[in-house]
Amino acid sequence: ADYPPLYYWLAVLTAWATSPFLAPHDGARLATAIFTAIAVYCIARAAEVLYGRPARTPAAMLTLGSLGLVLHAHETQPLVAVVAMLALTLRGLARVPQQPVVGSITAGVGSALAILAGGLQGALLTLPLFPLVMTISRDCHTPHASGGLLLGLSIALGAGALWPLAILLQQPEAFALWLNASWRDISSGPLGPSDAVRVVELLSWFTWPLWPIALWALWRGRRNLGALPLLLPLLSSAIAFAWLLVDGELAQVAALPLLPGLALLAAGGVPTL
Repeated sequence: ADYPPLYYWLAVLTAWATSPFLAPHDGARLATAIFTAIAVYCIARAAEVLYGRPARTPAAMLTLGSLGLVLHAHETQPLVAVVAMLALTLRGLARVPQQPVVGSITAGVGSALAILAGGLQGALLTLPLFPLVMTISRDCHTPHASGGLLLGLSIALGAGALWPLAILLQQPEAFALWLNASWRDISSGPLGPSDAVRVVELLSWFTWPLWPIALWALWRGRRNLGALPLLLPLLSSAIAFAWLLVDGELAQVAALPLLPGLALLAAGGVPTL
């Protein structure tokens, strides 16, 4: 897939900044390390808001220890930028019940940057979280929280549209090529029942050790699934899994967006192990 410019902007900056002592390709890979650090930080902060301060360190360690992230964190991998911005969006949404405006603005900026990092994929991974949280989570059924989420969604849609609009106005042919490529990614055919075994095999090791602890957290909180601490990471994981199925490309890197939600769920389950 061809990605929008966010990752490449930072890669060019790190390559230029480290040019006196690193080869350009090595310096460019530092962008992945920076986005990985952003993802880990945001997941840890979101876990602190959702589950309390004792969950912050386990969230960071679980994220860093997930085999899928370990495998790709040293590569020149633009999808890591999407994961980081998804984590930023989750951090903002986690704060909505306590700080509706600040949390929603943070989430809106995260979603807009996810679009700048991943285009249609970034939009589909983050934008649905706003209306779903607003309508399902009982923690957000207040005028302040609902208004904040609408504000965050407006920021995400408005700011996220700036880059595609700029391309459309300046280079309509390039915009058409990008739009066709994005549509081709999701219209090439979803994964079918025949791929079920391969999906299970991939996720069982790629998301290790997150998924067993996340399942434990869901079991422990099965009577409280409408609360934001369980609902938010569950929704994120479900949307990422749906994207994996719809995209139809059963590649290892395609499972990266599952990690933020699963890491949050696992962080919530650690204290009860």
